[in-house]
Amino acid sequence: MDAGVLVLVIVLGVGLTQMGVLILVLRSWRTRMDRFLADFRAGAEASGERFIAGPEGAVYRGGTRPYSAVKRNGTMILTDRRLVFRKLSGGIVEVPVHMIG
Repeated sequence: MDAGVLVLVIVLGVGLTQMGVLILVLRSWRTRMDRFLADFRAGAEASGERFIAGPEGAVYRGGTRPYSAVKRNGTMILTDRRLVFRKLSGGIVEVPVHMIG
């Protein structure tokens, strides 16, 4: 087999493998996010919280104590009582509405 063809086969094999792993990771993230949103909605409705905005994609730029300093992409939800940011990695940041200024 020619060296160029061998390199092409290896590159395509690695690329397809990486694409398969990425698809599995994205599906896992989507499943966990859907489960979180369903649980959040159920809990908010049970406690009488009203949704003002979201859920929608957002970027958390980090904070100082008591909030996480780790920056991540995720989903933001604003209710009449709190702002909730769930990172794709699973971390949650909650800020009471009276602290938003």
